[in-house]
Amino acid sequence: MAREAQEHGLQINESLFNHLAEGAPLPGGKRMYVAPDANGEIHNSMTIPWKPLEYLPKNRRWKRFPEKVSGGGYYLPCAEPRKIPEGALLHHSVIERIAKGYKPVNLPTEFTTVPPTPGHTDTIKDDE
Repeated sequence: MAREAQEHGLQINESLFNHLAEGAPLPGGKRMYVAPDANGEIHNSMTIPWKPLEYLPKNRRWKRFPEKVSGGGYYLPCAEPRKIPEGALLHHSVIERIAKGYKPVNLPTEFTTVPPTPGHTDTIKDDE
């Protein structure tokens, strides 16, 4: 996304971008960052401090999955994943991870994969 913004005039410090986003060493830098890896460890945002908040009633109008049961205008999110709309643009790394066994419950049946090379997209259907 930063590269797309750069094409529209955003100025980026290349060495810092390469360090933070690509995992390249920064001359004189004190920290190391890892390079992007579709098969890397999945980040679990459901931390101990956040977990209790998932059991607080949430207004039904914010419900992301219609099949969740709600009563009285409220429901319990219980770690509800974000809804990805049909026809969404998905990063190519999602497909790489799915090929290794990743099974996201919120994947739409039809989406467009954004490949690593700019200017080219592939439309993929779930049944292919």
